[in-house]
Amino acid sequence: MNDPASALNKAKAAIGDVQQKAGIALISEETLANLEQNISAFLPTLVNDTANLIINLSILLFLLYYMLVHGKEMESYLTRILPLKKTNIDLLAAETKRLVKASALGIPLISIIQG
Repeated sequence: MNDPASALNKAKAAIGDVQQKAGIALISEETLANLEQNISAFLPTLVNDTANLIINLSILLFLLYYMLVHGKEMESYLTRILPLKKTNIDLLAAETKRLVKASALGIPLISIIQG
């Protein structure tokens, strides 16, 4: 990618050889020019998306590790800082646990039944 002009010239030469041997036109000059523009527009997006994915996965794995190791501490901290009554916090925690269990059992069960 340091010298796109030489890469494009090599591609043109290779395509020209194939077209000459086959006797048909496979790719036109306009298509090659458009391809170069599309690749140069696509590469920065690809690099940016890859960097975002790596950063997001790193954060996800860090949070997952922290939640698995210090889950009870996080739960008690959240219970202390929530601006709700104790009964509402308990109700919210019970409902959340119920929904997590239902999802953890329901989704695989439905997958097995559909399969």
